[in-house]
Amino acid sequence: MGKRLCVLLLSVMMLCLSVPAQAAETTDYLDHWAKEEIQTALQAGWVSGYPDGSFRPEETITRAEFTRMLLAAFCLTPDSETVQFMANHSQPQTPLEDMQGHWLADQGWLQAALVSGLVVSDDYNEHCFRPEKPVSRREIALMTVRAMGLVYPAQTRDQPLEVADREEIPQWVRGYIRLGLEAGALTGYPDGTFRHEGTATRGEAAAMVARAVQCAQEGADETIRVVLRFHHAYDKRQDQKLTLKNVPVQVADGQIYVPARAVFTGWNTLRQKAYGLAPSELSARWDPIRQTIAFDHQLEWMFQAGNADYEDQGYWTGIQPGRWQLPAPARFLYGEIMIPVYSQTGDGTYSYWCQPDAWQWYTNTLRLDLTAPYEPLL
Repeated sequence: MGKRLCVLLLSVMMLCLSVPAQAAETTDYLDHWAKEEIQTALQAGWVSGYPDGSFRPEETITRAEFTRMLLAAFCLTPDSETVQFMANHSQPQTPLEDMQGHWLADQGWLQAALVSGLVVSDDYNEHCFRPEKPVSRREIALMTVRAMGLVYPAQTRDQPLEVADREEIPQWVRGYIRLGLEAGALTGYPDGTFRHEGTATRGEAAAMVARAVQCAQEGADETIRVVLRFHHAYDKRQDQKLTLKNVPVQVADGQIYVPARAVFTGWNTLRQKAYGLAPSELSARWDPIRQTIAFDHQLEWMFQAGNADYEDQGYWTGIQPGRWQLPAPARFLYGEIMIPVYSQTGDGTYSYWCQPDAWQWYTNTLRLDLTAPYEPLL
């Protein structure tokens, strides 16, 4: 666990914000029950202390503060490549009417929250966010589960929420709270209640976000090298290779996951090189509410976080359009939809991308062959 936590802290510190200058002087949380989580948040830059050097762990956290903390923790910063991709490839949500001039909007955090789907504008009456209002535990559950990529199971799994005050909680929210509790990101109270309308302190929020990040990052492995290979249909001398760089790789449930966006963008690049085609952007669509990503370029595949089904138009392969099964549900990491491309369970490989010898354990390299079904119609 200690080694895993060190990897967690190191990776987040590298990928997210730099350490605020005042963090080293913040000491009023050292006797707080969430001391370790607050330290994690401060060191990684998810949250900062106040100008007087205090953190104020028992002070109520606002909607704006929690939104910013959660986005930073999951590396969905306004200047991140993932957020820019989401902004460029999705339909905008209905604008929030009361955010003009607020720091959350001026610094780009509001757009990051909307394009990533962590904040859904239709959740708020008259589309008013009221950023300085204390964030409720229900909102924390919604945003945290969205950040973990669990919208699909939260909306589709028909399982009871085992808290004493469940009848007081709106039906559509219960799945989010249940999954947050199951993942260990959220906690209830000793009397068995969740108190969804209650507020949270800055210390509680830091603890919940730290647990959510640790859960989402389970199995993240930065040492695995992923190489894409594209075979020219008519001249093997034109075969192309591409090593994916600076992309997350995750090993979970016996599967190796890589970002769908990286696989399809890499395929598009290699295809153009192999056939001497002019560079062009891969057509993609991101739906922040459903957490789906679709790719269209002589193919149309759509993946959804938390779901094992995907849509495949199957153009040149002759496969009938329809819904097909991934070997495991897609995951969500740093805002990327991660798809399973190789099985380490000994039950075989996922044939669309991997050959039997795809995993080279001696070099810690996974090779994805993109000959089929991606070969273009020329």
